[in-house]
Amino acid sequence: MLYVIRLHLDDRLRSILDSADLLQDVFMEFFVRRAREFGFQSEGELLTYLLKLARSRTLDANRKHLDAKKRDRSREVPLDSPCINPEGLVVPSLSAEEQVLLEEAEKELLARLGRKQRRAVRWRDRGYPLEQMARQMDLSARTVQRLLQRARDRCAEGSEASSAG
Repeated sequence: MLYVIRLHLDDRLRSILDSADLLQDVFMEFFVRRAREFGFQSEGELLTYLLKLARSRTLDANRKHLDAKKRDRSREVPLDSPCINPEGLVVPSLSAEEQVLLEEAEKELLARLGRKQRRAVRWRDRGYPLEQMARQMDLSARTVQRLLQRARDRCAEGSEASSAG
């Protein structure tokens, strides 16, 4: 069965997905969900079914990782990349004057947002997960996601307008 998984696993995913993990998923799905549903008459029938399941699982993994933009390998950035700043917006190399200007620009952008958008942005900046923000705001996670997206869009419009003027 490992042979079938390796045969169908896309080369670009071999460094991300372990074929043994996919095999384990196949067995888990079979024993947890389907073992009772089928009355296999021979070992050959069982093996044929498991091979089909392994092939299907592998093709699903290919689609999941290669067709989705959010899992696009070209978007990955190494953790030691200089464009990642673990401290957030505050960049230690800024002078005091530059830091004040940055904080003022942040306040201006936040002032353009609605009350709910500002609240969502502040909570997200503090590291709250989407689900917890949704519970606190008594909204669905999707609604909070839209609030954040609209806030990003409005801030992007505001920063483009200020740089053009």
